Amino acid sequence: VWTGWGWARGTGRPPRLSPAGLPWVLFAAWALVATTWSVNPADSLRRTLELVGAVLAFWLGRTCARQGVKLRTLAVGAAALCSVYGVLQFLGIDPLPWSTRFGARAFGTLANPDYYAGHLTLVLPLALAAFVVARGGGALAAGETAVLAAGFLLSQVRGAWLAAGTAAAWMAWCIIRGGPLRPQERSRLARSGAVAAAMLALAFAFSADFRGRLTSLVAVRGYDATGRRFLWTVAEHIWRERPLAGFGTGSFKFQFPRHQAVGLTMGLPQFRSYNYSEHAHNEVLQFGAELGAVGLFLFAWGILAWWWSWRARVRALATLGARRAWWEEVGLGAGIAGVGAYTMVNFPFQIVPTAALIWILLGASSGRGEAEDREWTLPGPLARLAGGALVALGLAGAILAARDFPGNACFKNLRGLGEQGGWHNAVGWGLRA
Repeated sequence: VWTGWGWARGTGRPPRLSPAGLPWVLFAAWALVATTWSVNPADSLRRTLELVGAVLAFWLGRTCARQGVKLRTLAVGAAALCSVYGVLQFLGIDPLPWSTRFGARAFGTLANPDYYAGHLTLVLPLALAAFVVARGGGALAAGETAVLAAGFLLSQVRGAWLAAGTAAAWMAWCIIRGGPLRPQERSRLARSGAVAAAMLALAFAFSADFRGRLTSLVAVRGYDATGRRFLWTVAEHIWRERPLAGFGTGSFKFQFPRHQAVGLTMGLPQFRSYNYSEHAHNEVLQFGAELGAVGLFLFAWGILAWWWSWRARVRALATLGARRAWWEEVGLGAGIAGVGAYTMVNFPFQIVPTAALIWILLGASSGRGEAEDREWTLPGPLARLAGGALVALGLAGAILAARDFPGNACFKNLRGLGEQGGWHNAVGWGLRA
């Protein structure tokens, strides 16, 4: 609202558009338009505002493109604090009354191990890259990387573990192409690998749950793997009905019951419990079902535009021998690659904290890789129109969020406790939560 108000009044720096930002503008606009053909436009608008808000974080990233170290420090530090909490959860130390049934699996403050592991898939390569080039002993960077790795393993999310392999392969390829490693870089990479292997061995030795989930990675016909294939098949059926435009943002859950019976053909015992699912557990299929081939094309265009700029910058930094900046970009690229792989089995672009950080990092990276003379300044009338649209989006998001508060589970619990056991108990519960 603040940014849009400045544009609408014509004060401050006028809005600028870059080649890397153009596809995201069109993607956000398409997501907004797609709400009009949803069977529930009001609910679709709620999901659209979440998605568009995360996409607009791309320009937040561009504003701090020259402050990459600060941005990385904040992202890694926040995830490390979250992971300290996640490790404590695994150890059975958690004072908060979470309404979950994940056993000893860590989920930090994101309420679900899948959400938590997806976030760490993005952040962990940033932390590793920072540790490799940290000045001095790098004790803080080493501690952050270690606690992130511990939380990541203890989340016990198999899809994220596989996605981490993609991130590692991406980073290894960049290292091979980036020239010989310096002694500090080689030493710290070796130490990181040794610590990760030790953590894996300890978790495998002392946690039966961890052993079970690790060994089930090869169970391609198991209960969970079959459930994923069921969701993907349903999403494919939905997309096939409207291949170009989809059914509207956030409408997958409304179309899902019509194809639920496909579970009968898969020998899926739990297909009845899937009578409602908001997520296809595959972002390509979900975007296809909701936004059609048009939305998926715009999304792919945005990712490829970033990749082209990132690739050129990494090559230039390697030629210049700017190792700290090079590692920063390599870590960011590996994180994006890991999240990209994770989208094949989960939905990180629908988890707002993770999605916003993804687009912030994409914006920061593209801002460092593009020259300002390639940006287009919007003319006055168009800038005011864009400002008015931003103000409207911000106010709509605030109104929808305010309407959600009366139905919030935390407030419902507070009210119930107050009516049944006195407001003293309710206030105590609320303070803990």
